[in-house]
Amino acid sequence: MKDISTVYVERNLAVLAYLKETNSECGYCYDETIQMHYIWAESENGHIGWHVDGWLVPDWLDEKEPEYSEHSTKTKNARVAELVGIKNEFLNSQIGRWGFEEIENEDEDATT
Repeated sequence: MKDISTVYVERNLAVLAYLKETNSECGYCYDETIQMHYIWAESENGHIGWHVDGWLVPDWLDEKEPEYSEHSTKTKNARVAELVGIKNEFLNSQIGRWGFEEIENEDEDATT
């Protein structure tokens, strides 16, 4: 089993790959409240972002403050799931396994 640090590095690299390829506005800033960098994008489904270690912020990503919507991790996960075509029902079925909060199904037309 992988340790949690390895899992987070892999997740963060996947997020950076998305940010590099997206046409959405994106950037990073420093979150003083938890003393970590915050990488973000304004996706077609709304604001999404993740806290990362500073060494993972690439030179090509602009430093700028997002128009943060004060959304929860639950909302972010729902936005990302919809963005990649995963129904909220499937994500909810993984709650016990992955520790996600249950997500209300806002879009009945999303596909798995």
